[in-house]
Amino acid sequence: MGRVRIIGGSNRSRILEFSDNIVGLRPTTDKVRETLFNWLGQNLDEKRCLDLFAGSGAIGFEALSRGASFVTMVDINASAVDQLIRNKKNLKCSNVAIIRQDGLAYLSSFNEKVDIVFLDPPYNTTLLEKSLQIILEKKHNFKNSIIYAEYSGCLNTTNYQIIKHKKAGIANYSLLKLAF
Repeated sequence: MGRVRIIGGSNRSRILEFSDNIVGLRPTTDKVRETLFNWLGQNLDEKRCLDLFAGSGAIGFEALSRGASFVTMVDINASAVDQLIRNKKNLKCSNVAIIRQDGLAYLSSFNEKVDIVFLDPPYNTTLLEKSLQIILEKKHNFKNSIIYAEYSGCLNTTNYQIIKHKKAGIANYSLLKLAF
C-alpha cells in the first residue's frame, strides 16, 4: 500500500493510502502539489473541481482540504476507486463524488460548469490531448475554468493560454485557460 500526505488546509498532514499495484499510477508529489496550490491560491472556497483520472486522489483531496465546495473524482480502475471511497470515509468528506468510469467518456457527457479541472492521466498515453480536445469542444462549460495539466514530454496547447508552467524531473505541469 502506498501513502501520500495532504500538505495544506483543514486535513493537513492526514495520510491518503492508495494501491501501489496500479499500472501508471504515480501520485503527484508534495513539491508539485505545493506549487500547484500556490498558483491556485491557498483558499479554494466555493470552487467546484473535476479531478479526472483521479488515481490516488491526492490532488482532489488536497483541493477539498483547502476549501473546495465540491470535487468530482473520476477513475476507471476499480482498485483506485475502492481506495478513493475508503479515503473519503476516513477523511469524513461529504462534498466529493467518486465515479468509476472512463475519464474521456465522463468528460464527453459532462454538462456542468466547474472552476478547476485537474488532468493528470498516465504518462505515455493520448488521454491528456484527448481531454483537452473534449474541453475545447465543450467550451461553453469550461470558458472560465482553470485547467491543471501534468504530463511528460511536450503538450500541444493550441487554443489554450498557458498561465503558469514548471518542470520537476520528467513531469511538466501547467495551468491553462481556453484562449478565446
